[in-house]
Amino acid sequence: MLNKLAACCLTSLFLASTAYADTCPSPQSFTQDASGQIMAGKSVVEVDPATTTLAEAKKLVFTAARIKDRNNNNARVICQYEDGKPKPDIGAILTVVVGKPITATSGNWSGDDCATKDGDEKKCSYSH
Repeated sequence: MLNKLAACCLTSLFLASTAYADTCPSPQSFTQDASGQIMAGKSVVEVDPATTTLAEAKKLVFTAARIKDRNNNNARVICQYEDGKPKPDIGAILTVVVGKPITATSGNWSGDDCATKDGDEKKCSYSH
C-alpha cells in the first residue's frame, strides 16, 4: 500500500511540474468581440491600421516572436503578424502573458528573438 501511495505521489509531482510547449496563436484563430476588438483568446490583437477587419486579420502571416522578461513571473511573448507583402500594409502584434519563466524550444530562436518567413508558428515554440 505504501509503494502505491509513493508511486501516486511521484506521478502527481511529475504531472504538476511538466513544462508546456506553446506557440503564438495562428491568425486564423482570431475572433472579434462585441466592441469590435480583434482578439486571440482573451488577449487583444493590436492591428495597424485600426480599420483592419477581422477577415483581413485572419489572412495575416505570423512573422516573428520576442520573449520579454524570460526568467521571471512577468514573462511574456510578443507575437508579430504581417500581410505578407514586401512593404506590409497591415500588421499586428499580440502580447501573450505567460506569467512564469519561458524557455525557447525551437531552433529558430536567436537569444530572445525568433523569425520565420513561412508563417509557421511552431518554428518559434516555447515552453513554460
